[in-house]
Amino acid sequence: MSLEPVATPEGVSPLPTQRGKTDRIGRFAVSLPAPAAPGMFKFRASVEWNSLAGRRVESADVILEVPSETRPIVLVKIPQALERELGSPSETAAATRCLAAQVLRELAQTASIAYWVDAPWGNALGLRDRLERRGFPPGPILGLDPTLPRSAAERIDRLALARLRGGKWIVSKEERPAERAESREFAYKGFQVLVLKSGTSGEEAESRIYPVDGWLQVKEKVLARR
Repeated sequence: MSLEPVATPEGVSPLPTQRGKTDRIGRFAVSLPAPAAPGMFKFRASVEWNSLAGRRVESADVILEVPSETRPIVLVKIPQALERELGSPSETAAATRCLAAQVLRELAQTASIAYWVDAPWGNALGLRDRLERRGFPPGPILGLDPTLPRSAAERIDRLALARLRGGKWIVSKEERPAERAESREFAYKGFQVLVLKSGTSGEEAESRIYPVDGWLQVKEKVLARR
């Protein structure tokens, strides 16, 4: 397998091409040198193998974002925060989808957008295609690695998200006790948690956990705390 840089932020030297072999279940682990400057790096991942039909090569784009210390990061919980937007098309879903995508595209001008996925919900390539077709901004997809622990706190530690120095946000929903517990784990790790709910006027926020009545309030909260 190879990982070849195809797009690099202006003024930054490309990272070197990485090559290696996958393990017996098809995983490829690679360590990249830290880039000299923040920005979004795009790589082309290519897998080559021999089959009865002959040699085959398949490729897909991979995104690496190195956040700035001063640039906030907004994680979007999937499927919870975008259930209707990524589900089957309907008139209501189409309107909501446009608003969610529009808000995240606007926030992407001043913040890093990433998608936090409940493994094993889908796969990165299929999910990236669905997000792109629905107008969502590009960003890393986190959480699909089957070796990651199930605990949100442990996953945050493994992905070193708590070390980010800019503002840290996650947008989610809470429909089960486990999701409420996860919100508290994110809050404990320094994230501001925005919980999408309908009719939040009478609800009070917990420490770092805020109920929001839709995506416009998400934008207001993030922009107000930059």
